Amino acid sequence: MKKSLKIFAISSIIAMAFSGFLGCTSDSSSDDDDSSPVTTPNTNPSQAEDDTGGVDEEKKPSNQNPTPSKPASTGSQSSAIVTTPTQAINKNAEVKIVRAEGWLNSAYIVFEQIEGATYTVKCDDVEIDQELIRYYDTYTYYEPTSDENYQVKWKENTLKNVVRADAIGITEGEHTISVCANGTNGSTEYSTSKMTVASHDRSGFAFANGAVPGAYKLDGTLKDGAIVIYLTEQNKKTVKTTIAGKEYTGIADITQAVKTKNTGNTPVDIRIIGKLTLDGLSCADMSSAFALGVKDASNVTIEGIGDDATMNAGVAAFKCENIEIKNLGFMKWGGGKDGDGVSLKESKNVWVHNNDYFYGDSGSDGDQVKGDGSMDLKDNSQYVTISYNHFWDSGKMSLCGMKSETGPNYITYHHNWFDHSDSRHPRVRTMSVHVYNNYFDGNAKYGIGVTSGGNIFAEGNFFRNAHNPMMISNQGTDARGAGTFSGEEGGAIKAFDNKFVKNNSYGVKFQYITNKFDYTNNKQLGEYKEITEKIGKANDDGTFTIYSWEFGEELPSFIIKTNAVDKTNYFQISKGKSGFSIKVPANTKKVILKAKSASSGVTSAPLKVGSVSKSVTADNYPEYEFDVNTTSESTLEIAAGKEGSINITSIKVIASEQWETKYSTGLNLSDIDAYEVDSRSELVPEIVKSKVGEYKYSNFDTTLGDIGLGLKNVPSNPDVAHQDVLKYAGRHNPDFAWTFDNEKDDAKYAVDDSMNAAIIAHKTGVVKIQGSSISVDKPNNNENVDTGNSSGNNDNVEDTEKGDNSDISIPSEIDGTLIVSFTGDNTSSNSEFVTGTWSMNKKESNGAISIEYNGTKYNTIKFDGNASITVKAPIGYNVTVIGSLPSGKQKCFKLNDTLVTLDSKVTTITKFTKTFTSTGNDVIKKGDTASIALILIEKAK
Repeated sequence: MKKSLKIFAISSIIAMAFSGFLGCTSDSSSDDDDSSPVTTPNTNPSQAEDDTGGVDEEKKPSNQNPTPSKPASTGSQSSAIVTTPTQAINKNAEVKIVRAEGWLNSAYIVFEQIEGATYTVKCDDVEIDQELIRYYDTYTYYEPTSDENYQVKWKENTLKNVVRADAIGITEGEHTISVCANGTNGSTEYSTSKMTVASHDRSGFAFANGAVPGAYKLDGTLKDGAIVIYLTEQNKKTVKTTIAGKEYTGIADITQAVKTKNTGNTPVDIRIIGKLTLDGLSCADMSSAFALGVKDASNVTIEGIGDDATMNAGVAAFKCENIEIKNLGFMKWGGGKDGDGVSLKESKNVWVHNNDYFYGDSGSDGDQVKGDGSMDLKDNSQYVTISYNHFWDSGKMSLCGMKSETGPNYITYHHNWFDHSDSRHPRVRTMSVHVYNNYFDGNAKYGIGVTSGGNIFAEGNFFRNAHNPMMISNQGTDARGAGTFSGEEGGAIKAFDNKFVKNNSYGVKFQYITNKFDYTNNKQLGEYKEITEKIGKANDDGTFTIYSWEFGEELPSFIIKTNAVDKTNYFQISKGKSGFSIKVPANTKKVILKAKSASSGVTSAPLKVGSVSKSVTADNYPEYEFDVNTTSESTLEIAAGKEGSINITSIKVIASEQWETKYSTGLNLSDIDAYEVDSRSELVPEIVKSKVGEYKYSNFDTTLGDIGLGLKNVPSNPDVAHQDVLKYAGRHNPDFAWTFDNEKDDAKYAVDDSMNAAIIAHKTGVVKIQGSSISVDKPNNNENVDTGNSSGNNDNVEDTEKGDNSDISIPSEIDGTLIVSFTGDNTSSNSEFVTGTWSMNKKESNGAISIEYNGTKYNTIKFDGNASITVKAPIGYNVTVIGSLPSGKQKCFKLNDTLVTLDSKVTTITKFTKTFTSTGNDVIKKGDTASIALILIEKAK
């Protein structure tokens, strides 16, 4: 087996076995010392299912097919994940495995801790990296269920004092994970788990033309010679690696150096454990993105380990190629600025998948209260796949293109869960985008949007109570409102086999117009026909009225509304803007408008038709004649000058001859939200053009074919896609989830304050990583704190965390509880177990402020955002703080929400950044000041 080049990124290594320890005993254990992630031969998926008893026939899609060598030409009902991953069959020795499962190119086990033991974990007889073995006092994960009304609920599960070990980078098929405990009295036999592993759905444009994004091969194993970096909050400034013969320290310097000119074809895999905050992550290239990321790099994967890797920061790739970003939970990204959750610029062949996106920090604009874009593609990024992500109430899900791209770029969005997110699913400019098999779940603003000549093929998507599921700028649904897309030109959407359920529920209005049906008004539409004839009604003076429109009538196809706003009795054009574009024949003599000046206090204002301008008074809608005298068929702009707004109630075009032209009967194909087809291969006809810009659909999907689209399987029907999304999108059984109430949340696009507070309070559950002298020790996880200067995140903390803590003793005379109180010199306590800086609370006339505990009054200290306290306690002891919140109520504070058993010597309490949380509903916020009287160090019961 070929080793990967592994960089141990937890700063320092301790021996796996204590002095005198014996190895684990197993007849099948291997002497292979390769510590790289396991690589095994490819396993035939159908054979793997046979070996494990097959797939449950009641749950298996009725016509599930094995992965074809090339996509079929007709629709398939099979799941996109062909092999079904399974829960493990466990055989326990002394180590008790309590949870185990095969997943997507990965598998894991969770087992109970044995006091004083370390563990050897193998996948198929090959030992996994030590950093993949993590310890938890409380291990929390969430599982979703969905009822017949599509209401999803998340069940919280907790396990106490367990270890989780992950085998990642393994092939599809059957695998066995084994674990034994090492201790001073010897070792145990191996406990084993046998499970089936599935392969990620590697589909979409990121994989077109033979591309393989990231540091992994198509079979899910690491590419040869990959550099693996394990990244934690504790080591992000001290981690070291060598690139092009030079050693770099700190992830910011490392990512700055990860460039193709330095690494060549060497893959780099950055593996994140626990929770990261922004400080110390961003290299110089990412300073504007407030993100961990790379520029001018290739073959890089940035991934989370397990179900609980989170970031209070974004991830970015600028001018990169073959990048993978996966398995991360993004919370409060942006660094208080306008950064995105994931940001791609000028990058090619990028795969972003299986991430969770929660709220970011509020940006500078009013529509950024939930953060800026959750997943944005800008500056000519191309050949990108966004798949199996879970967007939790995102405000602006994904901007796909600025205005600089020339297209088609080729982007895929598939199997994403847009869970009560508001808009931009995606919002496409110029690009050609395949949007298939996604779940649109109670979206308050709109689903898919296209402008600026973009093309979208939307197929097999499942829409539940989505407002405005598909829209094209300035036509259809968008033209019937105030306009969503800032007046930009239109584009085209081809729609096939999409499903819509629970429409018009809970205050959400379902508005959708296609060439087949007007869902907004629930009526069948007449067949569209184009007829060529001479039009124009003869006038007494020998001229012809080509067309005439009065307010209240439907706009004829020759008149295109751009920025005019329907004011019920007239259309209003704001000052300095265009309101209509009108098509006129070659021999047009004049355009006649009924108009008036609309701005308060403005007696007259300029109105322009083409190049002709007139001054319009505030009188009640007289006729104004504009002598335009066109020499060729033209489109004339009707616009207001900058001096005032204009109201218009009538438009009439007069020509010297009739106009031989085409007009349409039935539905106006330039006034639809999407063009529905009866088969995937059906072409959208050229007569379908956007109302503004006259863009046609490029039919890129049929031109490229399924292989050109990067498809491994033809998209499934919406029902199968819906189930696949619920099962596979986001991190698997994540450590944080939120149950939305469809009845209350479908139409809501404001920030959910309760969810936001829970996101801010979220902490990692990892307390120790095997093979490292660093214990996570309930880290301070406030993204707004400069953790580099905080004693709670000292990168050199390992210097004070050696040995088994036997140098700390608790006086026996106090029966296992040390009561620490504070002296009056403003800087110290009466105990060696608590150190730090603080100040005494202001004294009243009758003495110091005090708090009573068990009949005794204790003086208090003032602890605020400028203070820090370090509490030392040995393994097996809990820390509790007696004090009062700013409200003045006496409270008993607990470290990290619960009374915890410490597994290392030092726990740091700093700046009230969610380290202390009250036992009630009050949570101390940044900047608050509280009174602390006592810190109790007591033996765990």
